[in-house]
Amino acid sequence: WCWNYRRAGWEAGEYALLNRNNEPGERALQAGRIAQAAERYRDELWQARKEPCVGVLVNWENECIWGAVAVPNREHFKNYPVHARIGATRALISSNIPWEHVMPADIDAGLAPRYRVIYLPAQLSIPEQLLEQLAAYVESGGRVVLDAPGGWFDHKGRVLESHKGSPFEKLFGACIEDFQYGNNVPYRINGIEREDFIIEVKPTTAQVLESFDNGVPAVTENRLGKGTAVILGWAASHPLYTPGQGQLERELAGLVMGSHSAPYRCEG
Repeated sequence: WCWNYRRAGWEAGEYALLNRNNEPGERALQAGRIAQAAERYRDELWQARKEPCVGVLVNWENECIWGAVAVPNREHFKNYPVHARIGATRALISSNIPWEHVMPADIDAGLAPRYRVIYLPAQLSIPEQLLEQLAAYVESGGRVVLDAPGGWFDHKGRVLESHKGSPFEKLFGACIEDFQYGNNVPYRINGIEREDFIIEVKPTTAQVLESFDNGVPAVTENRLGKGTAVILGWAASHPLYTPGQGQLERELAGLVMGSHSAPYRCEG
């Protein structure tokens, strides 16, 4: 089905490995190179760890909240969580980190320990029940990573409580003071401007690992039991929807993994 293009119909001329002259095109040649590499490294690939290191959270209720706030002049918000997931997973793929999507229902079913890390990209809406489940996961040795604008709402579209003693604060060891947008007042890390949502947090038990150039905490890490919970104070995943940002992809992959390492390495 994918070797020859369709000669008629609504898919005419689409998605073939052969070009319109029935000659191998660049897609076919590239697929052949991948197949040759798979054959060459088949034993190594067979023995490699196949389980995912990172679970990237997908929550349908979060998608609904993003859709609800996609009001006139903000219509792009309806695509924001999808673009953020693509950016997050692009960074993981580029660093050879196995991942898969994980849903709240999976965590309800007790599957959180399957992952070394659970990453919450652009989770504008987070149910308090999920925060409590993630806290238990972290206490048993897991790692949770949240980026901006995560934690704005709860699952009903109300402002998420993050005061001291709340499920959010217990997990992340920090309170959300406010949200900003990086194109209003510049927020930079090591001189690199972060243009998108910003979370301003006040650490309670979390340690500040890195700050924006203006002194606002940029990366906080809370040790809870045997694990860690991290807040990235900028929209780390969403800008990576656009390819070709290798430095920022590597930066994000390193922050997500922390002390963990990928099970294999492949350059290029």
